[in-house]
Amino acid sequence: MMLTEQQKEHLTNIVVTAALCLREQNMTSGNAYFLRDLGEKLDSSTRPPRALVFDAELMKAQEVVA
Repeated sequence: MMLTEQQKEHLTNIVVTAALCLREQNMTSGNAYFLRDLGEKLDSSTRPPRALVFDAELMKAQEVVA
């Protein structure tokens, strides 16, 4: 899978920040939020779009379970 420049930048920031936190053994809440936000951006930009059919089937299954 080819990453865009922005995706590469996000991934690099995640790896560098995580490595620094591990080396310093210091994870601040700011670093944690930064990693989470970048991870979510990277995840949403690389995940294929959901099919509408799947969403409809999921809603039906949730109604049956409820």
